[in-house]
Amino acid sequence: MSADLQPEPVDVREDPPAASPDPAPTSPASSAAPPPAPTHHPVRRRLSILVVVSSLVAGGISGGVVAWLVEGDGARSSAQAGGRVSGDAMTGLADVAARIRGSVVALNVSTTVPDGLGGTMTHKVAGTGFAFDHSGDIATNAHVVSGARTVMVTLPNGSRVAATVVGSDPDADLAVVRMEGASLPPLGLATDVNPRVGDFVIAAGNALALEGTPTVTVGIISALGRTVSFSNGTTLSHLLQTDAAISSGDSGGPLLSASGAVIGITTAGASSSGEALAQNIGFGIPIARAAPVLEHLATSTSG
Repeated sequence: MSADLQPEPVDVREDPPAASPDPAPTSPASSAAPPPAPTHHPVRRRLSILVVVSSLVAGGISGGVVAWLVEGDGARSSAQAGGRVSGDAMTGLADVAARIRGSVVALNVSTTVPDGLGGTMTHKVAGTGFAFDHSGDIATNAHVVSGARTVMVTLPNGSRVAATVVGSDPDADLAVVRMEGASLPPLGLATDVNPRVGDFVIAAGNALALEGTPTVTVGIISALGRTVSFSNGTTLSHLLQTDAAISSGDSGGPLLSASGAVIGITTAGASSSGEALAQNIGFGIPIARAAPVLEHLATSTSG
């Protein structure tokens, strides 16, 4: 199984700090490890760190990280971020992982790209999405469905249905996909909570397009307010950083809090390159910023 994943070199930096009650500790600069770049022009050593969009391409093998929450009747709702995990709460993580499966879908996208010889070839990408509104519309990353000629959705029961990209915002890396003749319960979105560094998170998705149920990983929120600039000119800001394992194929779905609230949508992960070492560094779009964009994309094309 081979993957023609093209990693994108990026600059990674922190957003300018907003007014915050937490004082920022200072320490002497160290040359042993590359610190977060203090300016918009990081030193060359930091450019050797790669951040890859976590959809996987080639041979139809790919996926997107997805996390979901179905609360009660499936209505979208706010939920507490809930960051402490101990005792029976660890069992609660298993309960969250078990109940998300009914809202997870795999996206199989075909596009036409130049073959380098003057012709074209079919390019396949797989990603993940999740239902986020009462119409059963699917949220994902824009880079998963970019240039889509066809989109097929694999439902939790294994059946496949055709779908259409009804809206995409590449600058926000968000898109909405609408299925034909199928609908799933929407997930609760925690749009009115503020995640904290150290809060536990759950990421679930179609990592490496492995067959069967989604891959579920657990970690914490490692940092807030990250900015990632890709070589294609796209810059995403105000990102959550997590150490939950993010693999190729993990694009387009949310991160969950320990209590099961959707707090973000995973979009990229860092990879070591050259002298720079990157481990357990992934990025997600905060759901408070993503939800209005998704709603606009869905409603502006509703008929």
